[in-house]
Amino acid sequence: MECVRTPIDIVDWNLGKKVYPLKEKILSFLMKSPDKAFDIKEIVEGTGYPIQEALQGYGDAPEWQFRRTLETLMEEGFVEIRAIKKSIGEELYYRAVSVDKKTRE
Repeated sequence: MECVRTPIDIVDWNLGKKVYPLKEKILSFLMKSPDKAFDIKEIVEGTGYPIQEALQGYGDAPEWQFRRTLETLMEEGFVEIRAIKKSIGEELYYRAVSVDKKTRE
């Protein structure tokens, strides 16, 4: 998988702001469908990364980076995580917190 590079604008340059392209890609993907929740594989594919490379740990964004980034987004209040029961076991699903809910807090 090719490394995704994103230039920063002059405001970020002047502030010395660190850019997190994976974080921005994940949040953008989730916010496009605020009425839906996605599992990790759907998020990987939805952000444009080849699923096999991400799940096997190759390339720039293996699965653990997605999980860690989603946990950070949850801690910041942008994403909710819920374990959903399946026929066998459970799976974690992630969704963007609604703008209304975020602004009320």
